[in-house]
Amino acid sequence: MSPGDVQVTSKNQTSSQTILSQYALCLKAAGWFVQAYSDTQLADFGTMAFEDAAATMNGDFPWHPKGATIYDMQQNGQYLTSVSVDENSVTFKYTGP
Repeated sequence: MSPGDVQVTSKNQTSSQTILSQYALCLKAAGWFVQAYSDTQLADFGTMAFEDAAATMNGDFPWHPKGATIYDMQQNGQYLTSVSVDENSVTFKYTGP
């Protein structure tokens, strides 16, 4: 995989997609996230990883997830996820009820 590719594994299936945009990054920020609608119960998605994660702007050096701000999902005061990052990946793990 090359920078800009996104890889998602679910139920032992893998999908890969390159994401390109004609718009420049705003304030040199990029994000990798899993989202749930606020009025629904979050499904047990197991573990989901974005591997070889990087963002570039104007051909500049890539920004990797290491050191990123982490936000875990909560519902009714209970944490439902555990998120970890390293140099090249972001991993989301479902920890809810």
